[in-house]
Amino acid sequence: MSMLETLLETLRLVLMIAIPGYLLWLSARGRLSRGTGWYMLAGGFITVLAGVVFEQSNFFHDHRSPHHDHTFAFSNLFGDSVIYIPGLALIVLALKRLVLQIDPERHRKAVLRGDAWFRTAFEQTGMGTAILSFSGRLKRVNDAMCELTGYSADELTKMTVNDLVHPDDLGVAEGVKKKLSNGQIFHLEEECRFVRKDGAIRWFRGNLSIVPDDSADRGVVVAQVFDLTEQKQAADALRQVNAETELILESTDIGIFFARGGTVVRANKAYKDLIGGDSGGISALTGSPGEVDLQDYERLGFPTRDSYKSMISSATPVLASGGTYSVEKVMRRGDGSLFQSRIAGKALDPGDPTAGSVWLIEDITARRRAEAERDLLSRTFKGILETLPVVFSRVDDDGRFTEFRGNGVQRLGVEDGQLVGSHLLEGYPQLQDQLTLALAGESVAFESTGMAKGRPWWFINYLAPDTATGRGATTFSLDVTDLKLAERALAESEKRFRMLSRVSPVGVYFADVSGTIVYVNDKWTEIIGLDIDQAQDGGWLMSIDPEDREQVSREWEDAIGCTRPYEAEAHIIPPDGDEKWVINQATPLFGDNNEPQG
Repeated sequence: MSMLETLLETLRLVLMIAIPGYLLWLSARGRLSRGTGWYMLAGGFITVLAGVVFEQSNFFHDHRSPHHDHTFAFSNLFGDSVIYIPGLALIVLALKRLVLQIDPERHRKAVLRGDAWFRTAFEQTGMGTAILSFSGRLKRVNDAMCELTGYSADELTKMTVNDLVHPDDLGVAEGVKKKLSNGQIFHLEEECRFVRKDGAIRWFRGNLSIVPDDSADRGVVVAQVFDLTEQKQAADALRQVNAETELILESTDIGIFFARGGTVVRANKAYKDLIGGDSGGISALTGSPGEVDLQDYERLGFPTRDSYKSMISSATPVLASGGTYSVEKVMRRGDGSLFQSRIAGKALDPGDPTAGSVWLIEDITARRRAEAERDLLSRTFKGILETLPVVFSRVDDDGRFTEFRGNGVQRLGVEDGQLVGSHLLEGYPQLQDQLTLALAGESVAFESTGMAKGRPWWFINYLAPDTATGRGATTFSLDVTDLKLAERALAESEKRFRMLSRVSPVGVYFADVSGTIVYVNDKWTEIIGLDIDQAQDGGWLMSIDPEDREQVSREWEDAIGCTRPYEAEAHIIPPDGDEKWVINQATPLFGDNNEPQG
């Protein structure tokens, strides 16, 4: 081999083995920058290309000696392709470096892009969001979280979840930390109360998730917080309304039931008591579930199928039009007894028959009985006003007549309704005290008198608060003028009689229906020798001669018992001993009703 061949062979070895080997060694030591990947790729291609050129060159084929060419011997020993190994290795290494150089860059950009997206979502979301450690310390919070708690971001990042949770809910917070720390749960939701910086207590629901993080071995906890206070308050209010509604439904005496889809699906206790009775009836309806087919008219309280059908046929068009159906019907209790009822129903949605309807049933038997009694009383009262000498009047809170009527108003010199609008005290100022008491809520009875058209009148009055209207007072007055006039005439007659009896030359006495003497004049006392007190209880018989006493007593009792005239002659022995013979005469008195008076 010539010097030139040796030099060329050496150059070939340097290009194909030494240079690639050196680059590979630098790469293995990590001394090549990321940008040299493209140079390594170019060097690998040059090395392979140089090998191809030298291998195909005629110079080597024509001049080298098989006995002196060591390279030729080397190629023959390992094969011609072995010289391409360094170049090919350099190409592979360069491609690997380029791939590794490109992928981390994409990864870095993706991470940056994802971080930007997370940061935007974290900061701009309307939900309170926080990044927590597994110990519960807040590492990062957004503005919404600050607004929910009332604390600033700096204040929150110095706090733990336990600093925010209501003392009564600390057990909930500890339970959440345990669930997340055991590594078996990566997402959960929980509700608890937080205490804001201003002391207000708010209900929050937290959605907590574990996410990987380079700064922590187990990652971090991302919490999204929702304010549930208004929902809780609304739910509490709804529960309160439902409880109050349930209380009202179960406390009322009116039966209420809800019908849907051809069945009664709910009824209150009053309905069960009214219709169910002791026979079981619809007792299942007081709870849920429990249904009664609307076609089962007997269990619904209808006495006959026709009664049920007639109500349904008349109610259907009313409910469909959105109106309220109302009717009074005779219904049957569970024990078989009948009662008068008022039934009313209304569809929840007239356009949707499947929505159902609400029905009310009320036992009005007592009301109808009371109305009948009131009607009877009203007619009786009207008859009293029209036939008896009475006056009925009503005054308002100011004392002015709002009603004035009755058969006795003529006695007062007025007509029915004539005094309406006038003040009671204008015509009857003497009733000031009685009116004041009645308007104050007291009842008072009194007698009043006056003059009308030159004639006197007397009334017995009952003045009381007006319970019918709750205002003012009512007066019921009975005309007793004729009675008073009769009493006055009788008193005058008795006065005249007593005056005549005092001057009469004969003894005069009165006895009641039992024979007891109730009056004697002075002459009688003079003749008999006894006063009125001594004559009581048959004492006057003691003045009769004992021989005549029994006969006189028998004839007197016979006259009293038969209410016939009495006449007897008797021997009188007065206490002073001055004996006399007298003729005793008596005539029975009768009242207006023809009953004996004495």
